[in-house]
Amino acid sequence: MRFPKPIRWILYALGGIFASLLLIILLLAFVRIPIDLTGHKQVVESAGSLALGRSVKVDDKIVITTSLQPTFSLEGLRISNPKNFGTGDFLRMKTAEFEVRVLPLLLGKVKIARFRVKGLAVMLRENKAGAVNWASQSSKKAESEPRPPPQPDEEKLDLELTSDSLVLTKLVLEDISVDYRRPGLPEPLLFKIEKCTGTMLPGKPFMLSMTGKLLKEPYTTKVEIGSLQELVEENRTRMEINTEIANTRFIFGGSVDLARALQRLQLNAAVSGERLDSLNGLLDLDLPPLKSYKAAAQLLLQRDRLELSNLTLQVGKSTLTGKLTADRSKGKPDVIVGFNSPLIQFNDFDVGDWSPEKSDADQPDTPEKEDTESATAKAGDKDATTGGNYNELLSPDVLAKINVRVDVKAEKVMSGADELGSGVLTATLKDGRFALDPLQLNIPGGSYTMAATLKPDPRAPEASVRMEMKKFDFGILVRRAEPKADMGGMINLDVDLKSSADSFERLMASS
Repeated sequence: MRFPKPIRWILYALGGIFASLLLIILLLAFVRIPIDLTGHKQVVESAGSLALGRSVKVDDKIVITTSLQPTFSLEGLRISNPKNFGTGDFLRMKTAEFEVRVLPLLLGKVKIARFRVKGLAVMLRENKAGAVNWASQSSKKAESEPRPPPQPDEEKLDLELTSDSLVLTKLVLEDISVDYRRPGLPEPLLFKIEKCTGTMLPGKPFMLSMTGKLLKEPYTTKVEIGSLQELVEENRTRMEINTEIANTRFIFGGSVDLARALQRLQLNAAVSGERLDSLNGLLDLDLPPLKSYKAAAQLLLQRDRLELSNLTLQVGKSTLTGKLTADRSKGKPDVIVGFNSPLIQFNDFDVGDWSPEKSDADQPDTPEKEDTESATAKAGDKDATTGGNYNELLSPDVLAKINVRVDVKAEKVMSGADELGSGVLTATLKDGRFALDPLQLNIPGGSYTMAATLKPDPRAPEASVRMEMKKFDFGILVRRAEPKADMGGMINLDVDLKSSADSFERLMASS
């Protein structure tokens, strides 16, 4: 059957239009054509501002490269602070580039194949009312009503993305700087993240891996985030964080409310390491070289209060359980620690030649006494882990910064193979004065009691020791120096000493 000529012309025209459209679609799908949208960036800025509830600006270019997986490139992206934080930016990106798969969009799903950012600057701010600029301001209920703490069952939920409505195959962030400021903070807290990579796939947690430096110490951090929907809509989610820095591993996990993280943060926390003094450079302290230590607790952090409940501390075979609270509402932190222990082995706390105050060998020599060659030799002999000009624990500056009370009750105390019975220890640090009162050992058939005080005041230091031994086997002391020694004998001793000097160095030298 032959159509009339007018109908054939119409069919030819429709076929040509369809073929042209098909050709255009094929070109856009398989031929990558960059299209400069800089002249229409107001549309992008308006859409971003509407979605985030805060101003979004693009200072430079916007380019889209066509394909079935189009690439969007932005240069000079800025996201401003929310209301009540004044002018300024919350986030700045030098360049941002992401690829989106087109076909899943037809099913209402967003699947990002790659998201890459270079030169990311994040400015974290807290105002006088305690609000923070990194939390979404979209939920009025979230801003006005307190949220209940997470329930135990909630903490046990698996970390996984249960929906595939938003998928991120590859995330790469490079050259990240973070600046945190709040009222009353003398100086801003600054740290850098060299690189952050991540993925967000169905059935798996949103995973981030970061590397960078904190106070010149390199670190690696892995973060696993559970519900992205909760994180975006309610500013809260379940999270696990693993960080390794200075040969020490920190683990945190639990439900996090980003809007109130600075007011109340409740997590499970753990720390472990092979040597405690590997943290010297990070803490700027000369710590004892305790080996194979672990600590775990339920952490509750509030504005001026820190609480560690179900606290377990293990050093070697020695285990202590208890609770720690720290309160700084009055300015100087007040720390109270209570421990119970089934076993304390003195050998686990052997710190070798370490001393909480500098020895003469650690004091800097004058130029007349030390030449370049001898200085180099000393530097070579110094242990790389403990070497460094760190604040010693008994320095007046360190002791004056905090008040501490520690109570320890031990069911069994051992010194090597020697059993010392049960023991009680109370140690306090108040206004720069250290006191040990009492240290008591209930030795089978005898007892050992000691009380001591030390105030390392640089102008008028003083110290005192009160010790009483009853039927004490002095072989225990001999075996502390020589474990294989076969000596023994009972002694009774009553000592009461007081000492003072015109300098802390002279006091310690004569003690």
